[in-house]
Amino acid sequence: MSAGLGIFNPFGLSTEWDDNWEGRYLATDSKLTTFNINPVLSYQVTPALSIAAGVDIILLDATLKSKVPTALLGAPFPPGFDLGQKFEGDGTGVGFNVAVAYDVTKDLTFGASYRSEVDVDIDGDVTFSSDVLPVSALNSGGKTDITLPQQVTAALAYRGIDRLTLEAGVRWEGWSSFDKLTITLDNGFVDETTRNWKNSWGFNLGAKYQMNDTVALLGGYVWGESAVPDSTFDPSIPDADTHVFCVGTDLNFNPLNVAFSYGYQLYEDRTRSNSFGSPLADGEYKTDAHLVALSVGYKF
Repeated sequence: MSAGLGIFNPFGLSTEWDDNWEGRYLATDSKLTTFNINPVLSYQVTPALSIAAGVDIILLDATLKSKVPTALLGAPFPPGFDLGQKFEGDGTGVGFNVAVAYDVTKDLTFGASYRSEVDVDIDGDVTFSSDVLPVSALNSGGKTDITLPQQVTAALAYRGIDRLTLEAGVRWEGWSSFDKLTITLDNGFVDETTRNWKNSWGFNLGAKYQMNDTVALLGGYVWGESAVPDSTFDPSIPDADTHVFCVGTDLNFNPLNVAFSYGYQLYEDRTRSNSFGSPLADGEYKTDAHLVALSVGYKF
């Protein structure tokens, strides 16, 4: 029997657009941060089979900013004056995870895991701002909720070549749980955005070369399918099918382990057109990202 505690970020997003860009009524700034506090127990059932189970405690913080034309508020403000709108909120949810690892042969291991959906109720505030108009009376408390998706992963690892480990894996995420985003204000106003996301798949290939007892070199490739359909694609979450190229190192100072990795994430080009119900922010979206990760582990 062994016990562990992981703290990591399963989902995250940050996009920022100019306050005066043409899609400002859709989004100017969107930030989502999640922390998963994950205590887990594992048990070695046989020399070849181990199982594990844990609890996912999700802490979520969200900030959504956009511009609002005053005409939509029914306010007697001069035309052309945009208000700034910001929703800030946080919430907590609880889920679970289970996993299994099985040594098919001495050189081949199969692993699989499942993480449940997590319902997060988010409480926050909506505030309005203007450089020239008194709008603080419009501020209100607000709330929303989001269901983070269930996840299934499975992989094979092969260690039959001296110092080299090869791995191939698959991931499925149940994003169909994210059908809409509804923010309900204390004053009775409801802002609802249709999402209708779809379940998505991902695949990965990786290799680890153990140079010596202390240093290992790693490399990999990930392909991920976008969960965002064409019908609801917008600049707040400009997601697309993605390719990630990764390199890293794993340093073993037993009982301490330190791992560092870098990834370049290239999103496939994506087009938004006015056939999606609104001409705002139409155009071609090109996105890439640089990813850096550092992890530290201690074995008791």
